Amino acid sequence: MRMNKHKMPLKLNSSRQSFLRGAFGDSFGLMVCAAASIAIAGRLIYFANHGYDFTDEGFYLNLISNPYPYNWSVTEFGYVYHPLFKLFGGSISWLRRANVVVNLGLAWGLTFAVLGGGRSSTPTISNESNWRVAIAAAGIATCVLTFFHTWLLTPNYNSLALQAILITAIGLALHQRATVRAPLLEGLLIGLGGGIAFLAKPTTALALAVAVVLYLIITSRLTLGRLASAFCGALFVVLTAALTIDGSIAAFVERLRVGFYFANLLSDSYSFAKIFRLDTFHLTRQEKIAFVLLTILVVIATLGSLLKTRRSELLAMSVSSTFVSIIAATTLGGLSGGFGETSYLPLLFFAPVLAALVLVFVRRCRGSAPLPTRSDWALALLLVMLPHVFSVGSNRNYWEHGGAAALFWLLAGVVVLAPVVQVSGGWGRAVPMILSVQALTSVILRQAEDHPYRHPGPIAAADHVIEMGATGSRLFLAPSYAAYVESSRAAARSVGLMPGVPVIDLTGQSPGLIFALGAVSIGQAWMIGDYPGSTKLASAALARMRCDDLAAAWLLIEPNGPRSLPDGLVTTFGARASEGYAEVASWFTPAGAGGYAEPRLQILKRPLDISATREACYRLRQRR
Repeated sequence: MRMNKHKMPLKLNSSRQSFLRGAFGDSFGLMVCAAASIAIAGRLIYFANHGYDFTDEGFYLNLISNPYPYNWSVTEFGYVYHPLFKLFGGSISWLRRANVVVNLGLAWGLTFAVLGGGRSSTPTISNESNWRVAIAAAGIATCVLTFFHTWLLTPNYNSLALQAILITAIGLALHQRATVRAPLLEGLLIGLGGGIAFLAKPTTALALAVAVVLYLIITSRLTLGRLASAFCGALFVVLTAALTIDGSIAAFVERLRVGFYFANLLSDSYSFAKIFRLDTFHLTRQEKIAFVLLTILVVIATLGSLLKTRRSELLAMSVSSTFVSIIAATTLGGLSGGFGETSYLPLLFFAPVLAALVLVFVRRCRGSAPLPTRSDWALALLLVMLPHVFSVGSNRNYWEHGGAAALFWLLAGVVVLAPVVQVSGGWGRAVPMILSVQALTSVILRQAEDHPYRHPGPIAAADHVIEMGATGSRLFLAPSYAAYVESSRAAARSVGLMPGVPVIDLTGQSPGLIFALGAVSIGQAWMIGDYPGSTKLASAALARMRCDDLAAAWLLIEPNGPRSLPDGLVTTFGARASEGYAEVASWFTPAGAGGYAEPRLQILKRPLDISATREACYRLRQRR
């Protein structure tokens, strides 16, 4: 039977087939990226109630839970995060989850702004729907989760500094990427970020201000309106903080002055010459191989996606499938990080950046893509600098520390690649690169789970539920850590150490135990030891505390401990080192606590004559 020619099925021409195949493939790929983003962030949020560090994290929690006993400080993160701590009822796990969500949300906002198209005169991204750009931005933004590559999830001065820089960068990116100019809004965001950076780390705020001004000069955007709004935004943040924290600007300035003086007492690492420095880094042989391999795979897969031929798209799909398999294996718990203990793994995010440069060169040689503009290069250069801006003032190697802000390195590559992607069909064509970022992020986070900072083993082994602090926040701890908290708390409670009681921690490394007991650390939130000026700082800090608190304070000591402070410090406020206190309880630290493998004896002492010590303290201060 002959078919009516008018009933014949229509055949789509090759260009139409290619268009439909590409659109469907892009959408499917972006859906895979969305699922990967949820899986990576979801696993981190799920395990946020696992693990605990008795040093740095204890310091963070002592300040966040109760920042008020200390009238000096360089960083004000304790006051900034304290309302959040109260909002969650003192829950450490929800505080950590909020930190993850805030970081991820701000990173998404910045990435979305960067992906939001070229300059307003170039109608590129308007051809791609917002939901596709949003999903692509979410995929790239997962890189910010490498901030937690040491498994320190509790908010701190570093997380506040990162969040401040993200806000500032959003303000800077809006002008270059948005179709509507709003100089006042941009300036306010820049100022808001700068003000928050000052509360986090004044050194970072200074470096950020220099970087932003240079960028605005290079891009001819340093206008009076933008500068005035930025200044007003920063001033509003700092003045609000000053009045809230100390009640007056003069008292806040004095707080900072003493804080800087104390920082220099502790170590000369905080001198101007050592703060603004250049460091070097070293990748292991395994990391170098991974870097080269990742760069090659990203170039091949992304170029294949951009070319839009059947063979090239199959190649891109096969490489992307490898990345998806890595993401699935790490997030489902079937694959470990595999790199051992390493400090520079986040530097592998330079692989997608190098791949972006190669792709721009290749596509430019084929004459099929425009080059980035001068403003694009300026923005990329600024983004490359921001991890070092984030690191300024840290005692750690700046490349190692900057890895926590690797998102900015990655976004520099995204800015350079943007013109190529936008003329090739939009960010759906960059799915292979996005998946490579997510795969690397998932590997680094799994690495953090396997080798958490100052933990006795993998996070998965933390399976004992313990109530921590005065609020009874529940965490999953490793068996040895859980036994340490339980035994020390039972012993302390049995001799009368109740929540809210002041304690002078002379172990030099146990702020986390003070928080776990629900006590108040007197002198410093962390009476840190093992620095050249630790004893001088401890003495100076105790001298600024109220005599009533000092006289009533219990002592926690660690005889011959690697970071112990001398017992004689109590004589600086009139107490007697041996006769003034009675040993009432003792216990041993677990292996791994404070980063030391050997268990150590810790002794709790109770004050014997509070009134006599108080009177002696008053007399000493009257003489000075």
